[in-house]
Amino acid sequence: MPDLKKAVEAEREPGFLTAAPERKLLRWIAARLPRWILPDDLTLLGVLAAFGVCAAYQLSNNDLAWLWAASGLGIVAVMVGVLALRVMRNLHDLSRREPAASRRTGTAARKESELAAD
Repeated sequence: MPDLKKAVEAEREPGFLTAAPERKLLRWIAARLPRWILPDDLTLLGVLAAFGVCAAYQLSNNDLAWLWAASGLGIVAVMVGVLALRVMRNLHDLSRREPAASRRTGTAARKESELAAD
């Protein structure tokens, strides 16, 4: 039986063709997202894109052009999911530097950002 603890603690080593450009793009996007956009919002967007993929595949029974839509939405779903992880990592890093920032999440953070914007 494999050592599960070793597998859980294994370091992720992305070595595929688009790993470096994808990492740069995700860091660039995560750094420019407004603070009121939370990982939960990105997860919801990814789930909606996944439902869009399902709908596009169903519609492809009538017109094969919907396969292009399904492919595009699939890419969006994956990228948004990975972006949500990047944002969570950024929030985690921020909470280490600013302990009070970790408590300002969810609805309270949104209200704070709305008040700051006014």
